[in-house]
Amino acid sequence: MNSEILDLLDSYPDTAFSCGDAALTEFSMLLEASGPGKIVFFTGRNSAEKSGALTRILSELSPFDIESARFSGIEEEPCTDTIYKMLDFLKQEKPDYVAAIGGGSIMDAAKAAYLLYQAGGTLDDYFGMNKFSTRFPDKKLRKVFCFPTTS
Repeated sequence: MNSEILDLLDSYPDTAFSCGDAALTEFSMLLEASGPGKIVFFTGRNSAEKSGALTRILSELSPFDIESARFSGIEEEPCTDTIYKMLDFLKQEKPDYVAAIGGGSIMDAAKAAYLLYQAGGTLDDYFGMNKFSTRFPDKKLRKVFCFPTTS
């Protein structure tokens, strides 16, 4: 990957970017440093299994005291009803971490649901540029770990 792009991604303070074999190792190190907890995985219907990504990620978690739960079945171009179902799942599971495994739709849906979980409100409250940061200028959100399985 172009080093200028990597430098740009790394310049955002709320973003950590890693790719290749080092990505899972860095993910494990972040979880180890954060301590025990629970992670919710958001996935599509079966792409995380077909790609082997879910199995590889879960194997990285095995040495740590990390409980996991999974919400699967996020459709392509998820509707708002799906986001609210994901939010209900987060409220039920009360995770310390959230991860998305799949394509852009899954990652975007996970970010939207996790935003609502942390900030409250409705999706309409945050549609548009800088809506969250304008409403909550000093609030820091926990990150969504994204594992893209598409190119």
